[in-house]
Amino acid sequence: MNDSLFWGLEINTNYLPSTVYRLFRVVHGPLFLRSFASDRSHMKDPMGNWIELPPKYEPIVAEDGNTNNLNEYIAMSTNDVGDLESMVNDVYRNKHGVVINETLLPVFFSRLPE
Repeated sequence: MNDSLFWGLEINTNYLPSTVYRLFRVVHGPLFLRSFASDRSHMKDPMGNWIELPPKYEPIVAEDGNTNNLNEYIAMSTNDVGDLESMVNDVYRNKHGVVINETLLPVFFSRLPE
């Protein structure tokens, strides 16, 4: 099952006095492909002009018809990091996957079923 996980390497660093927390979102691949959506609004400036030209393919629409949930995948905080056993199970059920800190990341992957 490990080969069907998606690593979202959007790294959110929360700066606290002399401390940096690296967080990673890991999403089960099939859930991500069914659930993720982007209308490309993040590629426009406040006036609605393209910052960069969009890709030629159509915007990504989720299976449920949602047209934009990019921020739900990017937004992370240390409060989102659960206990290891819950995350090992939730990664296969939660459309947003799980948020893991860098300390737990290698242990997390070692606990996933082969």
